[in-house]
Amino acid sequence: MRRYQNMKHLHRFCCSVQRCNSVAARVARSLCNHTQASGSLSGSGNVELDHIPVLKQEVVSLLQPSPGKTFIDMTFGSGGHSAALLEECPDIHIIGLDRDPIAKTYAKKIQRSYQSDVEVWEGTFTEMPELLAEHGQRLTNFADGIIFDVGASSMQFQDRRRGFGLKSKGPLDMRMGRKSNLTAADVLNKLDEKDLQRVLKRYGQEKRARQIARAVVEHRQMMGPILTTRELQDIVSDVYSQEDIANPQDSLGRKQHPATLTFQALRIFVNDELNQLYNGLKIAHLLLKPKGVCVVVSFHSLEHNIAHQVFNTKHALRMETLLTPDIMHCQLFPWHCNRTVTKPSTEEIHDNPRSRSAELRYAYKRSVIY
Repeated sequence: MRRYQNMKHLHRFCCSVQRCNSVAARVARSLCNHTQASGSLSGSGNVELDHIPVLKQEVVSLLQPSPGKTFIDMTFGSGGHSAALLEECPDIHIIGLDRDPIAKTYAKKIQRSYQSDVEVWEGTFTEMPELLAEHGQRLTNFADGIIFDVGASSMQFQDRRRGFGLKSKGPLDMRMGRKSNLTAADVLNKLDEKDLQRVLKRYGQEKRARQIARAVVEHRQMMGPILTTRELQDIVSDVYSQEDIANPQDSLGRKQHPATLTFQALRIFVNDELNQLYNGLKIAHLLLKPKGVCVVVSFHSLEHNIAHQVFNTKHALRMETLLTPDIMHCQLFPWHCNRTVTKPSTEEIHDNPRSRSAELRYAYKRSVIY
């Protein structure tokens, strides 16, 4: 990620992400001789979920679906927000994107239910320009609205075989897509103590990152590799109990499992979520029509900060080489940002506890200079 000299706030934030990237590079080098292909991801598409999309009505109100419009759901998941748009207006075109191949199963169900034009492509945010070209879709100025509902999806958390959740025992996988061979177990068992501490501190904002990293290294030296979610939970819980510390609380004052931030850090690191979101928001500006709206629903401060910094940048951002040559000539992509942050109502939090930390931000595309 380049440093933008004229944007002090964004520069400061990007530098922190860049420092994380140096950790990622060391991990890649240390794992390249150890990690082997692990096969397809678990999950057969048979999981039935009562998924409740967060801030659904607010998203629909901002995107304003009407006949003939095109929307991109950059985090399709089980299709909650896309279904809400189709409920409002079935005569729209939805392009979904998701790393998880199981999302295509939900897309077919939604398409049958609403008899609407829905297609889902498998890939990451940064792969979107390539996917558009493969499907014969123009690369710029064609979408009326874009939604990012970032983080892991409900279907991933509820499948114990994926290793995202704290409620049941499963393998330490945490991969959102099947293209990556790096798992959470690889990170835990191959990183040295110092780099593991950095991952926990930067991506999980874990105050006891040093103690947890040391406990992990000691455990694998004495007991062997850490392979299950339950083993990791026990290690982190022991760190807190040894220091005679009660269960930590999140920013809303809620009790949370001691291992929550450790799991968050590993998940974000394994899936490169922060860089993906940052680059995805830049690509979103290219895909939107002038005055098109981009909506971001985020769930923790690292995600909040990225959306805030990108949307509120007062200076022009120059494109990076991650984009294809067809659209690298784009020089500027300013946003017209609404500074209001929308949070779930008390009623929504009661009905859907997972929405408690959610924040919604949105911005409209201004003109773009080519």
